[in-house]
Amino acid sequence: MSRMRNSTTCRRWCALLTAAALWVGFAGAEALDLIVLRDGSEIRGRLLSVDLDRALIEEESGFQRSVPRRDLARIEFGEPEPAPALRVRVRVYEADDAVQLFLNDEPIAEPATLAREWFDLGPLLGEGSHRLRAEVINDSSVWAYRWVLEIEGQRHTFACGLERKSGCRENGATGLERGTMPAGAVWLYVDRREGRVDITRE
Repeated sequence: MSRMRNSTTCRRWCALLTAAALWVGFAGAEALDLIVLRDGSEIRGRLLSVDLDRALIEEESGFQRSVPRRDLARIEFGEPEPAPALRVRVRVYEADDAVQLFLNDEPIAEPATLAREWFDLGPLLGEGSHRLRAEVINDSSVWAYRWVLEIEGQRHTFACGLERKSGCRENGATGLERGTMPAGAVWLYVDRREGRVDITRE
């Protein structure tokens, strides 16, 4: 009877240890677990590791505590909070002849799409820094551009010249150049956990 009970207990804890190992590998940094001990006391923190002998727990205070496995009653794994959505979009209002936008040197959409509607950049922005830049392509006459980046409702405009009227004359340009010219650039610094995006113009 004792052997059967020990076998059942082993299977239960082996399953728990497997689940715990997977959770420790994939749980978000902000997920808090609830560890309940046999004496009824509770520990809130993060389960760092567990084996057949001991469990290592990081409490909310940051203190790491080792608990004998035999003292554990149950473990309730915390669900990480979803990252806030990023409200970042971009649109081209003037393009003479065409304006292309690049995120980290990759085109984000066709010029015709960018000139027709707002493009949502949020899903493309991972944690860290990103460079958003524009190029204007001119085949004839003058060249000009105006595109807008909107972050949390605040708009940042990049413009030079007037479409089909007066060409861009920044940085020594005459406004009549043919080919591809730079049309503004910005660095985006993304904090996914806070749902914040800061910018720096080049």
